[in-house]
Amino acid sequence: MPWERAFAVPRNVPATIRERLENAGAAALCDPDFLKTSTSYASIISYLPGAEWQRASDANYPALQALARKMPPQP
Repeated sequence: MPWERAFAVPRNVPATIRERLENAGAAALCDPDFLKTSTSYASIISYLPGAEWQRASDANYPALQALARKMPPQP
């Protein structure tokens, strides 16, 4: 399972703000300077808009829960 990084906002954030954030995230992945420097810390960079990321996250939830159950208890 890949590592993920995401920006999160409350569900009630206005759609115009969510759209601006999604557009900024997508634009960052088109920025040549970002892409050039990002190779030092990531082998694959991709972008999912909020709704798509949520669907993928929901689909991964059962597998993540199974992994969490196998982890030793934290003190």
